[in-house]
Amino acid sequence: MLAAIDITQDIDEKTSTVKDLPCEELVLYLETYNKPKYYLLIVVCIWILVGCSNSPSPLITPESGDFSRQFQIINQDNVSSLEEVLDLPAPIEANSVIGINFNPSANKLIAVYSPSGIARVWDVQSQKILREFTTNITSSRNVSFDSSGNYLVGSMYSEFKDDDFFNKEYFGGVGVWNAVIGDIALCINATCDATKGSEEREPVFALSSPIGFSIDPKGKWALIYGMRFIKYVNLSTEEASSITYDTQIGEDLKLIGNVAFDYQGKNIAIAYQEGGVVIQKFPFYNLDIFPTTLQESQSTNLHSPVPAFSFSPNDKWLARIYQNKVTVWNVEKRQDVLINESIPSANILSFDPSSNFLYVATSNEVAALSLQNGKKIKIYNTPEITYITVSADGRLIIWGDQGGNVHFLGDPRK
Repeated sequence: MLAAIDITQDIDEKTSTVKDLPCEELVLYLETYNKPKYYLLIVVCIWILVGCSNSPSPLITPESGDFSRQFQIINQDNVSSLEEVLDLPAPIEANSVIGINFNPSANKLIAVYSPSGIARVWDVQSQKILREFTTNITSSRNVSFDSSGNYLVGSMYSEFKDDDFFNKEYFGGVGVWNAVIGDIALCINATCDATKGSEEREPVFALSSPIGFSIDPKGKWALIYGMRFIKYVNLSTEEASSITYDTQIGEDLKLIGNVAFDYQGKNIAIAYQEGGVVIQKFPFYNLDIFPTTLQESQSTNLHSPVPAFSFSPNDKWLARIYQNKVTVWNVEKRQDVLINESIPSANILSFDPSSNFLYVATSNEVAALSLQNGKKIKIYNTPEITYITVSADGRLIIWGDQGGNVHFLGDPRK
């Protein structure tokens, strides 16, 4: 983690040190050491003059509010000793948590539950429910938030069915909600009328129906994908583009398993069910235009799901769960693999905002992996976990369970 730097001393003595720091840690610096606001101007000026060590521009880390400020930023020294510091109870009707977004500066948390489709907004400092709104999300698939928490994307309705490869959940459509006011903003491949019966909806078919969705961290694009297509929508103009992918490997179809946005909104990564991983410039109009290949697909009849796939916040790392194995690539060095570890039943990934840790969840525990050396640091007991995220100020690990409870792990300030 970032070492303390006293920038009240001669700035010239510190420029070389600041230049060597990762960009996102310069932003975390002020909150870590509670410096006054004018220090931000000093750091930004140094940043402009001498640069910093990461090429991508960092996400701006929000200030910590009254609640999260009680806890230390998670780092190499305390990640093994976190404790449960808060438990928000489930709604009356017990539902699985399929989405969490926490705004640390406002002390507000949004939790989404399935199959009820309820979204609940909490003030975590007072532990009071501020409001609830109902979505028509019925799928067990985890929802996706943009980095601000203003928008959430979820499946409108779904069906499980066996196809030629494995049992999969197919979506009849995807909705985009304004999470601030609770209204639906856009429906993709579906009607927004939640009152329509299943017989009035479009049928859910294997190759023509969505199997996943995402929203870019900047909240500009929503994306849905099926095994042979990707469709993306500009949330400002509601203009849509769709690409159908028919390339074959030998006699086998190359089928999409998961798609992830990078944090700058300039690229997407595509993970195939045959094991291949490529990075594609975004937006795009053809999936074959000069992608960066991190791993080749195999010519095989074995098609496996890709339950989780994500870029790190600094866009340096790309993580995937595939065939019970967690793989982390160094995107800048292309095929350089930092982690390639077997974790049976792994199904959820979450990076911390500093991109120092990757948290990998199974159904009952979470493994903390270091992105400095690729080693497993800690195993947390998280019974019936369904969702995990890390607060944007890097102070709390937040996870939800099948019973609808939301748990907070942190290191209380001493």
